[in-house]
Amino acid sequence: MGEIRKEDIKNGFTVAQLVEEFKAGNIYVNIHTDANPGGELRGQVSLVDPGANKNFTVKLSSANEVPAVMTNAAGLARFQFNAKDSNMDFQINVSQISSNILFFHIHIGKPGFNGGVVFTLKGEVVPGPFNGVYANGSITAGMLSGQFLGGDLMILKEAFRTGNAYVNVYTANFGSGELRGNF
Repeated sequence: MGEIRKEDIKNGFTVAQLVEEFKAGNIYVNIHTDANPGGELRGQVSLVDPGANKNFTVKLSSANEVPAVMTNAAGLARFQFNAKDSNMDFQINVSQISSNILFFHIHIGKPGFNGGVVFTLKGEVVPGPFNGVYANGSITAGMLSGQFLGGDLMILKEAFRTGNAYVNVYTANFGSGELRGNF
C-alpha cells in the first residue's frame, strides 16, 4: 500500500482539490504496458458503495448528440443491475423515429464528448418510422467490448454512476447518432 504526497500530485492540483475529485468520482487508475502504452487496464476510483446503485434511467434526446441534431425523436433507456452485479437488464423505448434505426450502443464518455463503444445493445436494422420498445435484453460481463473487454459489470455500473457513459441511437437519417442519453 502506498500514499499520495503533495509532491506526487501533478497538473497544479492541491491535496484538497484531489480529495474533491475523488469524492466526485472523477479519478481513475490506469496501468500502462509496453503492449498498450495508452493504457491496458483502467478503473474508476469511487468513495460511493457501487452496490447502492442498481437502477439507471436516462432520457434520450437529439440535443445531447455531439454535435446536436434537429429531430422530433425522443426516448428513454432503463438499466437494472441484479443483486450480484453479474447481469444487467435493459429496455429502450423511442418515439417519432422517422427513418430506419441502424444500431444502439453504450459508449464511454462524458456529456459533450464522444467515446468508444463498450456494448452494442441492438445491431439489427429496424424499419422506420418507429415508435415503441426498440430493444430489451440482458448484458453480462462476457458481452462487453472495446476498452471494457475482459472487465466486469461493476466497471460499467461505475461509469453510469459517475456520468462517464452514454447511450446512442443511430438512424439512417442521422448516421452519427439521432438520440443520445448521458448518464
